This record gives sequence, C-alpha cells and structure tokens, in this order.
Amino acid sequence: MVDYGDLSVDRSKARLDALGELVSLISVARSYRELLSVIASESRAALDAATVSLSKFEPEYGRLRTLVNDGDLGPREEAVPSQELYYLANAPSAKRMFDEGHAYVQVRDQRDPDEFTQNLLIAENKQSCLVLPVMFEGRVWGEFWATRTDRQLDFTADDLEYGRLVVAQISGGVAQAEYLARIERFAYTDELTGVANRRMFEEKLDEAIEDSKNFNRIAGLVIADMNGLKRLNDDFGHDVGDNALREFGSFLAHVASTQPGTLAARIGGDEFALLTSGVDRDSVVGLATKLSELVASGIAEGAAVGVATSADLPGAMLSRIHLMRAADAAQSRAKRSRTVTPVLARTAGESVSLDELDDHETERRRIRGRLSDSPALLLDRIVSRIDEMPTAMPRELLSMVAGETATSANAATWWLSRVEANSETIVTTAYGRARIPDDDLPDTYALSDFPLTQQALSGRAVVLDVDDITSDPAETVLMSSIGVTELLMMGGTDRFGTRWLVEIPADSLTYPLAGFANVLRAAVAMALRP
Repeated sequence: MVDYGDLSVDRSKARLDALGELVSLISVARSYRELLSVIASESRAALDAATVSLSKFEPEYGRLRTLVNDGDLGPREEAVPSQELYYLANAPSAKRMFDEGHAYVQVRDQRDPDEFTQNLLIAENKQSCLVLPVMFEGRVWGEFWATRTDRQLDFTADDLEYGRLVVAQISGGVAQAEYLARIERFAYTDELTGVANRRMFEEKLDEAIEDSKNFNRIAGLVIADMNGLKRLNDDFGHDVGDNALREFGSFLAHVASTQPGTLAARIGGDEFALLTSGVDRDSVVGLATKLSELVASGIAEGAAVGVATSADLPGAMLSRIHLMRAADAAQSRAKRSRTVTPVLARTAGESVSLDELDDHETERRRIRGRLSDSPALLLDRIVSRIDEMPTAMPRELLSMVAGETATSANAATWWLSRVEANSETIVTTAYGRARIPDDDLPDTYALSDFPLTQQALSGRAVVLDVDDITSDPAETVLMSSIGVTELLMMGGTDRFGTRWLVEIPADSLTYPLAGFANVLRAAVAMALRP
C-alpha cells in the first residue's frame, strides 16, 4: 500500500471505526429483517460503496436469492426484493466463488470480464464491484456484492483485504440472523404441518379487522375441521393421524398460494384456517370450495368447512371474536349436516344471532378446553414478561419461563438445572410448588448417565413418556419413581458458557406436553439470547 502519511493513518482509523460500528449495531438488532438491513447499510458505509446486496445460496436450486439491497439502487432493484434470483449456471465467477471460496473485483469494460457480472454492472449503472463469499458453519452461506459508480474510485484488489474483514463481521451477523429466523419460525410456525400457528393467525386476523374498519377492506375467514382424526388415531395410531394432518396442511398451503396474501394456519388440533384481506366474498367462498374439493380427494372423510367475511357482519359486530364465531358457527352447521360443501355464515341482512354465536362458543370451550391454557397465549405472556425484565439474568428469566409453562400446562411442578462451563455435572437450582413427592430426588446428577438430557441441553425439545419402552431407561425409572407420566425438557447455553435445562413433569392432571414443546423451545431461546 502506498503511504500518504496522515491520510493513510486517517483512512485506516476510519475503517477500524466503521468496523466497530458495524459490530456494535449487529449485536443489538432485534429481528431478522432489521439485522439484514443493518448489515447492508453499515457495510456499505464501511466500504464507501454506492450499493450493497446480500444474497443467500439455495443449493437445492443452484441459485442465489437476494434478501436485501441498500444504497443508490438501479432501476430494477428493490430494497427488499421478493423474487430477485440468480442461477450459478449462468454466472461462472459466482460459481467459482461457491466452489472454491473465490472473492473477486471487476471493473466495467475491463479486459476479459465475466460476462454475467459485466451485464449486471451495466443494468445497475455501476462502474465496479467487489464480490465475496459469506461463510456460515464452515460453508458458503451466500454472497456479498458491493458496487461503486463512475463518480467514485474503482474497487481494486487492495479493497479485497478490507472487504474480507467486513464480511467476517457479516458472517457473525449471519449466525445471529439465522438464530433470530429460527426463533421467529418457532414462534409463528406450526411444527407438525409447517403452516402458520395460532399466534400468527390471531395477529394477522387483528390486522385484517383493523384494515376492514379503517379502509373498508373485506376480511375473509375460512375455518376447516378435518373429519375423522380421532378415528384415525384410535384405529391406526397417532403417526397415521399426524400424517393426515400434514397432508391437510399441504392442501391448505396449496389453496392459499392461489390467492396472493392469503394466510394458511393451524389453529387447533384438527382445525385449520384461511385468512384473507381485501378479497371479495365470492373469491373467499371460491377458496373454501377449492379446499373442500382438494381435501375430499385426498382424505377419506373430508372436512367440515365454514366461511365468514366482515361483509357478513353488522358494523357493531366487526371484531376478531365475532368474525371467528360466525365462521365457527358455519363450520359447526357443516359438521352437523355431514356435508363436505362449504357452509356460509348468515349475512348481515339475515341478522346474525349473538345467542347462536355465544352458544357455539360455549360448546367450543367445553370441547377444546379453556382458552387460557392455549400454548399460543402462553408464548404471548412469556414474550411480554421478558420485555418487562431487561436486566434479568438467565436463572431469573428461565425460572419465569418454567413457571409460566407449568401453570399453562397444569404441570405437576417444574425444575431448572444448570451445568457450569467445562463441567459434566447437572445441578438443580430452582423448582416450583409440587403435586408430586420430589423431595427425595437428588440435586446433582452425572450428565453422562442421562443421554436424552444431553440432547435437551444442546437445544432440542425432548418429550419423554414413562411407558415408552424405547425411551431412555435412566430417565423413565426416575420419572416412574415419583409418579411422573411425561416429561418435557428443553435447554441451551448462555453467553457465559453455562448450560441450562428446563424440565416440565406431568401427572394425570396435566395437559399433553407435546403441545407445549415448540413454545418452550422458542421461550428458552429468547431467555438465553445475548
């Protein structure tokens, strides 16, 4: 590097300061989308680039998907693109980057250019680019693309070294982004079927109701109850029932994909929903009909389907509860009449009966259990309490998570244990009020004796059944000795290297713990987040 005296020193200091700012802002980002935005804008400033783009490699398709663009964008670029895709088969330099970890600089109209890169520079009206692989977990995760205009100095090979330092910090941010994305998926996705869960559904339903009130956009709701699930479970086992639920979820997702903006969700055991906003009533009915026909073709007993829209309700009844009750009442009529054709809610002109809706809600509560015991509502409470405890340490946060989960599941008690860094001994440090005789349990265990506990400590949600002969015998013997019928375990590691384990034991009065596994996994991850 040519030394220009103080100018070189000032430039080096500015670059170090820019790196420090990038690291600092990455560390405080709270969501996946916010983190991507911070990475792009701050790395653009650090490199004095006109634009920065971050793309993720999709190996199953052999392509790059651009997640974010920042800066002086070209005419066809979007800040948050929905379908900006590049196939490696068309881009030799990009393919070499993924095959060999090759980073490169290209200047417009240079001798022997990569033609694909040259065309991108021309399309974006840029003069030069700096392209580096972004690594995550020992493999190429994606591509970092920075450009400059003809009013700036061209990128050179000297910029690659500093670019590598920038991208090294981005790789740390990618690890955090993937972590946040997983948390968001846990919080908003139904683990069995892959569609949205009840928490996501209720948030989007509230938004649709507000849009209906404020902008006169019709909110549409289809509720579908899969027929015959209990019979499948009783006759063929829960694995067959779970496969049927997965198939139903795929039908639901397919139908949702035919109407842009439609949300597909699982809102109960065998109950699913489609939610639309700004879609006319006939089109909502059309979605329900498609779903009914598709399910009838693939699931023997089909589904009972009810449809309601905000246009069906008097203005005074326009709320989440009343739209849900209207669709529920229609679905209930479909169930009673044994029809696989969608049943429509009564329109506003037919005066929807509040008595009918209230009676139906009472029936739903009796059949499905109290709403206060819903795992979706549990996660809402935990998130709110974590936000209220900004200075709390992991032990306090995890004790709160364990207590809330145990209360929601009506569990026998809860236990919180820890394994110090470089130790293989697990020690119980906190517990709740017990319905079971656990006073004689030891407070300290050798971790090597409990392999499933080790899996839970690594971040896997584990549900143990005391009657499962394939389960860990060390765990089941301990459980049966104190009358525990089921055990939910989930753990993780805090920023100090201490591993923590939350255990929720069940007795005959406890709700099935499998329904709380996904929520506990997300809650523990949030409690241990740096």
